Formats: sequence, C-alpha cells, structure tokens
Amino acid sequence: MTQATAQASVASQTIAVEHIRISSRRPFGDVRRKLEGTVPKLDAGIAEALQSGDQERAKIYEDNEPMLSIFVERDHGSLLLIWGRRRNTVQYEIGNPLTASKMTRHQLAAALYAPLRVVLFEDEQGHGILEYDRPSSFFGQYGDDAVTEVGRYLDATLEAVLQQSCGVTMPGCGVGRGFQRRASAMFDITLPHEDDIRSPCLAASDPVEGLDLFLRENHHRMKNMLTLLGAWLRADFISTASVDLPKAIDGFERRILAFGRLYDLLSRHSDRRYTSVVDYIGSLSLALAAAILEPRGIRCEVTIGDGFLDSKRCERLGLIIVELVTNAAKYAFSDQQPGLVRIEAFYGDGFWHCTVKDSGVGARGARGLGGRIVEDLARAIGGHTVTDSDSDGTAITVVVPHRS
Repeated sequence: MTQATAQASVASQTIAVEHIRISSRRPFGDVRRKLEGTVPKLDAGIAEALQSGDQERAKIYEDNEPMLSIFVERDHGSLLLIWGRRRNTVQYEIGNPLTASKMTRHQLAAALYAPLRVVLFEDEQGHGILEYDRPSSFFGQYGDDAVTEVGRYLDATLEAVLQQSCGVTMPGCGVGRGFQRRASAMFDITLPHEDDIRSPCLAASDPVEGLDLFLRENHHRMKNMLTLLGAWLRADFISTASVDLPKAIDGFERRILAFGRLYDLLSRHSDRRYTSVVDYIGSLSLALAAAILEPRGIRCEVTIGDGFLDSKRCERLGLIIVELVTNAAKYAFSDQQPGLVRIEAFYGDGFWHCTVKDSGVGARGARGLGGRIVEDLARAIGGHTVTDSDSDGTAITVVVPHRS
C-alpha cells in the first residue's frame, strides 16, 4: 500500500523474520561472561580510520581483528527496579563495521539492521537465554545477492559465537549422498609437494617460524577463496526453478561459510602473551564440527578445561587438532557411517593434555604430510603424542608442558 502527498510517499511491505532462541543450562552470569569474553568491545579508533578512508588500516582490521565486536551494551534489567524487581536482561548491538559496509555499499537501507541486536536474559531458574533474529531472514528482503550473501555469513558467525556462549554442543547432521560427493569433490584439494613447504621453512632463520608463515599464508588465501566460492555458487544457481536444488545449494553454502570461519580462526594471531584454552580450542572445535564433521553425519562432543596457555603454543595446538580431526573424518568412518569425535583438553601436573578420539575403525594414526606437521608442531612446543587404538576407535593425545 502506498500513500502519496505532494512532498513524500510512504510504502510498506510485510517480511518473514526467523526468530531464534538459545536456552542454556549455564547461569546467566556465566553466559554473559563467556559472551563478553568471546566478543570484545569495538575498538573506538577503527571507526575513525574507516570514516577517513584509510584502506591500509581497513585491511589490517579485516585480517587481524575479531569477526564480531560489541558496539553497545544496554542493561534493561535495571529498568525493572521501578516495578520493584530487578531481572537480569542485557541487550547487545553486535557486528563488524567492515562487514556492514559490504552490505550498505550495495543497499544503503541495510544500515537499518547493522549492527545486529541480541538480547540475553535469565529464566525463572536463573539460566541464561539468548534471542536474536536470523540476519539473512531480514537482509533477504532487499533481493540483492551480495547483501544476502553477507547475511548468510553473519548467520553462521553469530550462531557459532552464541552457541558457544551457551555451552551448546553442535549436533551432527547429514546431507544427501549424491550432493555430498559433489561437495567432497570440490574440496578434494591436492596438498603441496613437500619441497614447496621445505623451501620457505629453510629460508627462515627459525624453521618453525617458516612453517608457521607458510601455514598462515595458506589459511588466509583459503579463507578468501571460500568467500568467493560462496558468492559464485549463489550467482550461478539462484535462478534455478528446481525446488530441491536451492535447498541443496543453501546447505552447501553453509558448509562453505563454515570452512571460511575455520580458516579465519586459524589465520588470526593473538598479540597477548597468553590465550584462554577454553575460548580458543572451543571456538575451533565448533568450527571444525560445522565444516568437517557435520556434513559427514559425524557428531562432535567437546570438553575443555579452564586455563591459559602461551598464545603461540595454543595456536600450534589448534593446528594439531585440525589435522587430527580431519584425519579422523577421512579415515575412521567407512561408507559414510555415523560416528562420534570427541575433543578434550585438560590441565594437570604442569601439562596440557589434548585428545582427539573417534568411535571408528582402529589404528588410523597420523599419515603423510599431515602426520609430519603434527609431529613437527608437537616437538616445536616441547610436546609429544600418544596413540591408543582398539576396536572402540582411536585416541591421539598431545601432551604439552604449560611452561617452556
């Protein structure tokens, strides 16, 4: 319906928005601390740099800063004191200024929804509950593929952060075998020859630093490639008249976004001396579940103890976990059989013990280039690996000293 006057017109439309509620068994305070520990407050200086058109600073921000930040935090619970009872309720505005600009450059009206709003409140038992609207469901109203693509990226990113804050273990889910074979073929990437890796390692004064540089650069390129793949996929097939194919494309696109999140985590490097193991390994485990395990119908359970580890060691431990989980998904489960992968990390007697255990066939071990990377990274942080394999599956534990 449109109403018109001599100076203005008013138009309206009805859109369907998907509302999501995540109920946690954790107390409100624990969920809040976890969320605010995972999503930092926005760096006030970045807005100035972006508004001044500083492209170099924007590039640095995109490559090194968090995918999401808290713009505004509002304590709605305190307002209820006027009615005689305070309830814990906090509203957040969460987003990324660069991500927002990738939408508004195509549709200025998309600024209405950037940053995103999330509310955290407590139930009658004091447990934390998070609610929000799925970004792609309202960004889709503009009919712009570029804006919708960013909305889908925000779907995956925001969901992972909020589920992690609530302590939700991501369940496994399958896709059709035919479609899964096509998806697997697209990601059947040929690994580089050993000499291609040895050269940059030997060129560096520290071979381990050379290996880190090589891996970091490759992870970064992979992240960018996956972003492009997602856009090309939707552009090529969105016009299909098939009912099933768009659903399959949507599922495949979510896998691409999940891979993008995984490689984004791997390409980041903390400036802090110590990193929270539960935060880093927990985020990495969620990304691995979504990108690698879920599409194969493999469930993932994660148990991480509290504590801190030297940031460089923690990042290398993360690389080891990626190799071990990938290895389990490729070799432990035959004929697409469902299964379980457990990722555990705990501290005791001066050592961190990190285990990747599968419920598949025994004695897979570390293989080829991936196995050598695991061994090199373990030695580089003063650790060693222990393998335990039987009819119930294989468990590979990396033991790392807390201090060098």
